[in-house]
Amino acid sequence: MRNVFIQGLAAASMVIATTGTVGMMSSAEAAPTTATSQVQTAQAQTPQAQTAQAQAAKGCVSKKEFKKIKKGMSQAKVARIFGTKGSKESVVKKKGKTIMARGYRGCPQYSAVGVAFIKKGGTFKMANKVATWNR
Repeated sequence: MRNVFIQGLAAASMVIATTGTVGMMSSAEAAPTTATSQVQTAQAQTPQAQTAQAQAAKGCVSKKEFKKIKKGMSQAKVARIFGTKGSKESVVKKKGKTIMARGYRGCPQYSAVGVAFIKKGGTFKMANKVATWNR
């Protein structure tokens, strides 16, 4: 169920960015990453810092990280902010541009983030984002 939800978010973000209407496409779920050193560092920090570091170690995207990304940012910059590359949900080539939707696990559990990137000759730039958060 969660996999289908993430796919829907990423696909909807991509379609909205290019057409202004919502659609669905399927693909794989975002893969978590690990960062042992971040967890070890978090042990010596405040409880809030520990929570943020633990979430980053799990490869998930927090609301704070989501709010930081802006239209026009490169795919690499979004990955640095999120602390994960997420997973490529779909790629579409249309009228001289390539549109890629990426899905990310959200923090807390069962939350999801989708980001659409557009490439016109150069690098992929963020065009749209969408998220849903579990309370």
